[in-house]
Amino acid sequence: MYRYIYILLFSLILVFDLSAQSNPDDAIISYKCLNKPLPVVLKELSKKSGLNIVFSDSKFKSKKTVTINANNERLGDVLKVILEPYRMTIEVIEGVIVVVNARNEEITKPYTLYGTVTDKATGELLPYAAVYLDDRSQGIYANEKGFFAFKLTRGTYKIYFNYLGYDTDSLSFFMKKDSMANIQLNLTTTYLKEVTVQEDLSKSSYKYGEDFYSKEKIYKASSLLGESDVLRAIITTAGVSSGADGFGGLSVRGGNNDQNLVLYDGVPVQNTGHAFGLISIFSSTVVKDARLIKGAFPARYGGRLSSYLDIKTKDGNKTRFGGEVGISTIASHATIEGPILKNKASFLLSYRRTFADPTIKSVSEYINQTNESEGSTGYYFQDMNGKISFDLNRKNQISISYYKGNDDFNSESKSQKKSSGQDYTDEKNNEFTWGNNLLSIHWNSQIGKNQYSKLILFQSKWDNGFFKFKRNARDSFGIIDDIYTADLKHSEFKVRGIKWDYDLQLKPSNMVRIGAGLNQNQSSIAYKNLSNIGGLAIYPGIITFDTLNSITKPYNYATSEYYGYVEEEISSGKNVIFNIGVHASVYKIDSLYRPSIQPRVSLSINGDFSWFNVAGAYSRQYQQSLSENGLGFPSDLWVNASRFIKPADGYNFSSTLGFLLGKNATINFGGYYKTMKNIVSLGEGQNLVIDSNDDWQKSIPFGNGKAYGAELTIASQSKVANFELNFTYSKSTRQFEDLNNAKTFNYRFDRRYMANGNVSFKINPKLELVLTGTYQEGSKVTFPSGGIVETKTPAGSYIYPIYFEKNNFTFNDYIRLDVAFSYVSKTKSGSHRVFAGIYNILNRKNPIYLQIERDTFNLNSYEVDSVSVLPLLPAISYTLTF
Repeated sequence: MYRYIYILLFSLILVFDLSAQSNPDDAIISYKCLNKPLPVVLKELSKKSGLNIVFSDSKFKSKKTVTINANNERLGDVLKVILEPYRMTIEVIEGVIVVVNARNEEITKPYTLYGTVTDKATGELLPYAAVYLDDRSQGIYANEKGFFAFKLTRGTYKIYFNYLGYDTDSLSFFMKKDSMANIQLNLTTTYLKEVTVQEDLSKSSYKYGEDFYSKEKIYKASSLLGESDVLRAIITTAGVSSGADGFGGLSVRGGNNDQNLVLYDGVPVQNTGHAFGLISIFSSTVVKDARLIKGAFPARYGGRLSSYLDIKTKDGNKTRFGGEVGISTIASHATIEGPILKNKASFLLSYRRTFADPTIKSVSEYINQTNESEGSTGYYFQDMNGKISFDLNRKNQISISYYKGNDDFNSESKSQKKSSGQDYTDEKNNEFTWGNNLLSIHWNSQIGKNQYSKLILFQSKWDNGFFKFKRNARDSFGIIDDIYTADLKHSEFKVRGIKWDYDLQLKPSNMVRIGAGLNQNQSSIAYKNLSNIGGLAIYPGIITFDTLNSITKPYNYATSEYYGYVEEEISSGKNVIFNIGVHASVYKIDSLYRPSIQPRVSLSINGDFSWFNVAGAYSRQYQQSLSENGLGFPSDLWVNASRFIKPADGYNFSSTLGFLLGKNATINFGGYYKTMKNIVSLGEGQNLVIDSNDDWQKSIPFGNGKAYGAELTIASQSKVANFELNFTYSKSTRQFEDLNNAKTFNYRFDRRYMANGNVSFKINPKLELVLTGTYQEGSKVTFPSGGIVETKTPAGSYIYPIYFEKNNFTFNDYIRLDVAFSYVSKTKSGSHRVFAGIYNILNRKNPIYLQIERDTFNLNSYEVDSVSVLPLLPAISYTLTF
């Protein structure tokens, strides 16, 4: 019996011993060395572990040395780490560790380092952060939500992470499996690091003709009445123009102002201006950054012909409570943010309102009294932002965003005048209201190690109303002669949509993007006109907005847009990036379908000291805006493509060549050529007559456009001064069969020469001087050349001057210089920023539009004056960030 037990125990001991001998690489060791040759290291490991390690000295001719510090690690893992640079590995043969050449499939097997890049202090995701190897042989950019997926083969790496305005961070590791790394960056405290990051980011941005606007750049832009504004920063960009002092919207590279798609956290915005375009609806306190793509955009963008402005707002601080309060010459604002659950959920609330309305009313009453009349003018704007963000887990985030903003303008006056020796009453009443209402739900999801998904549900509503009443009335020996006209225009444009985007990082040199979406568009339009010339008298009664609205039947119609895209970005070698894709859409109204296939392509070559990009795109646009006054006022009417309104098509070609001048300066040359087809416009003085049928759509003229130009941008940064100068030469024309006798005419924003400059000087660490200058050739307007025409319609009578030629008059050149001082100090209570400056310090009377005044009792008599709005304006603001 005992004999069998002894035999069994001996057998077990032998089995375990053989098993141990067959896996010698599982031995646990501690070993460290500094810059030793590999053969020496292998011999020391053999001696220390007591195991036989067999190798050939002839295989190690490299002069590389080994540095390692292993503490209680597997011998096999230690050997693989030190052998990796020599493209070698180990095999265990009959209990002996043999060093052999690594198999190609093991060496080249890809692994993925993936994760997010965030602000360490607030938890905010940092979009498009740069991720690259220490030798810059490979690199990628995080997507718009800060997610990255970097594919690497097995080996030892040092990877850097950076973002404009933040300290660069690095991560050193041995890549042997898929790994997650969530990187947190600190705000920069040194100047040189910020410059290094900006060089990398600025060069990469020219892949698609893209311009990047950080929060700091927005603060340094020209401020109107102390209000920092992202659109003011964009207007100073090469190839971008607007009406004088911001009136008239944006024209990007000769395109119409309605050809720019503005996305606010992914939601389309139809109108971007408060105060008739002087101030944007985007409060700088909630804006994280903005990107303007003005060239041939990639396939993931669709629906516009000229540009895409992508504005991101902050998510809210996930680590601590904070906020900002401020007051400027025209408005005050307050923002608060903080964690709902620390490091898991956050909120952000912001409110802004102008407080100048009492002043405006008092001043207008005084002016009316001075002119021997009575009445006043009132105006205010307000907007509110709200956002809640939840981290469901490390890979999923949900956020809910809301924006509501509105403007209200009203003006009334009444005075006594004389005509042909007789007294008469002149009475005017104007009302403008407009506003945006945006709501969106975002679900951002990291799928696996190299895939990212973004789902957005949204609603965008644009509502605007215009009412104008004007009358001249006189009592001549008991006979009342009441001549009046009343106009009502009201439109509502609503978009409900869903959009899904999916990013797949196949490898560092290959990114695939696909996406799809659906938009449901609803339009409601109401137009009404009443007038009486020598007819029935209502004096001293008055026609109001409610009077017209009660007898006006709106025109309603709905459309749908289905779209999808496929885009692939391929890197060839270290510096060449090729992007190709297609955007497809199908537009539906009733039973009519309009399909479209839109190819996009771009090539970028980025060297150490220069970069080059060329791109081309075909695009289609289904919504366009009709303006009757040429000012870009919110009375512009947005119309959907229909059976009679064609979608607009455009081809866009652009190229950029840039050079690095020294360490801190760049120069960029750009050129573009674009064509536009089926764009809409109204003739000067033409009024839409909208009723319950589709006939009004048949009267809208369609035409073509062409634009081309060249751009030059020079930028430099130093410890004392930063400057950016840009120059643009451009030409933009339009041609309509039903306008201007079918002859080609210059577009309203056809400015052959434009120049912008922004220079800042650091007087000391707290005080900075900022100079902003703008020169633009005068915009084109139409000057009336004939008499007066009266057109009678079922909805009323319209009276307007005769125009013989479109855009036949050019305003004087627009010149403006702004000077400002910015003082920033930090105390225990927070960061204090004081802004003081002068807008239009040269006091130039830059005209923005023509004002046509007609003698109501002599219809063929009228005067034309150019109107200027903003003289020299001092401004001051104070902001506390805590």
